[in-house]
Amino acid sequence: MQNIDTNIKLYSVKISCKALSRISFPNFPGIPFRGGFGHMLKRSVCIMKKTASCSPCALASSCPYAIIFETPNVATTEKMRSATHFPHPFSFTPLFAYPSIFLKDDTFHLKLSLFGTAIKFFPHIIHALMQLGKRGIGYKRGKYTISQIIDYASGKTIFNGEKILSQDIQSFVFSDEFKGNRLTLSFFTPCKIKLHGEYLRQFNMKIIIENIKRRIENISYFFGENPVEINVNHINYNDIACVKSDLRWAINKRFSKRKHQHMYLGGFLGEVQIEGALNAVYPLLEVGEVINIGSNTSFGFGAIHIIPC
Repeated sequence: MQNIDTNIKLYSVKISCKALSRISFPNFPGIPFRGGFGHMLKRSVCIMKKTASCSPCALASSCPYAIIFETPNVATTEKMRSATHFPHPFSFTPLFAYPSIFLKDDTFHLKLSLFGTAIKFFPHIIHALMQLGKRGIGYKRGKYTISQIIDYASGKTIFNGEKILSQDIQSFVFSDEFKGNRLTLSFFTPCKIKLHGEYLRQFNMKIIIENIKRRIENISYFFGENPVEINVNHINYNDIACVKSDLRWAINKRFSKRKHQHMYLGGFLGEVQIEGALNAVYPLLEVGEVINIGSNTSFGFGAIHIIPC
């Protein structure tokens, strides 16, 4: 598919966490995980901890915290020149429903995806997540430990809870064809896409494909070996029909320390069943399954799962 997997390497691991004490997530769990992870990452690598913004820092172009978590626009680029921040090169996706409560010895799972050159910061990210587990997360800061890390692409165990078994995380290789004519698309975390100033509340295949196209092109530009340019002009969306939908709108609240205010994050959840000429869109849906789609993907928003029928 237009050499996406040769021009930009995409990686995902499944992180299994064992609760050491009661952990409560009354709201979307990606919010405290992202915030706590950012705090611990900055604490472990940043030399300018009291600085509110990474942009003035001389190390912003090489610091793991700045690149992963803040991703400020500190370079001259052709793309997104006026943007204050570039797309983040990662996404966290909680693989459990919410609200949730985990008791001591319960296990819960997270999906971590890293894009392109960001894979070199994998040890820093895991260290920050381990430190977050020691500090605690969620309501009353329940503690956890990482019990296992599995590479999605190869199925290999990277970490067994005691030691690293392999440092070879494989990137995804995407398929160029889909032989069926029907599949279910599950939006299992809120999907937030804005179009002409309004949030998309109903399934629209064209808008979703264009969002994935734009997102992977930006990611490849900033973190890939070569920029990817994807032509979607051959896709006839009239040949693809949504035959069933149970999408619903969900609202989540978070407090932004940077903006010093509460923010409301909305998005649609649920499943849609589509049928027709899916071969044209399937490769990009595969990419969307790895990188998440829409806004707030670093929180875990926009996670999709393809289920062949």
